[in-house]
Amino acid sequence: MNISLSVLACTPVNQNTFLLITTKPRGFLFIPGHSCLLGFSDHEPTKARAFTFISTNQDEYLAFLIKRSPSSESVTHDFIRAQPGQELCIRGLFGTHRATTPGTFIASGIGIAPFLAYARTHPELTKQSTLLWSLKKAEDIIYEQELRQAFKEVIITLTQERHPAYKQGRITKELLSTLPLTNTQVCGSYEFSTAIKELLMLLTH
Repeated sequence: MNISLSVLACTPVNQNTFLLITTKPRGFLFIPGHSCLLGFSDHEPTKARAFTFISTNQDEYLAFLIKRSPSSESVTHDFIRAQPGQELCIRGLFGTHRATTPGTFIASGIGIAPFLAYARTHPELTKQSTLLWSLKKAEDIIYEQELRQAFKEVIITLTQERHPAYKQGRITKELLSTLPLTNTQVCGSYEFSTAIKELLMLLTH
């Protein structure tokens, strides 16, 4: 699969996260919550990276969240420096996240992306759902007002600072036990997702 796109803009959302907006091919559709392998047309296919759509099928553009990598040699830095008119290429579509029924959605960091897509596409579902989101610091929170309006309940916990408006610490079995655990979906780093799924196994078996 090779679908050509053109960069429209790449702007900061906060100090480490950028919003990349591209053209959208006529008739192009995707499943909200799914991702694509996105690369530069003049780069090798091996340099393509996975990004989740946060726009909707009704939008006339495609939108993605890009997290700045600590390594200056990461391909991610090419994306956040992208200029209008640069040519990109979708090299594949994939994903397991899919909005089906109300549930509890658990994310860390930029793992919020598929659930943000749910909120924008299926508000009737998220209005009956709980969002649990783990971040390092309050400055890492993005689209908070939109998410609070879209979900029945939003719980944000910070792992590296205390803040009166949010919970403090990592997600625990005790915290999870207070939530409805039907149709539970998890999105984040491999380590985060593995740890949360292990806690959920303890609670549901």
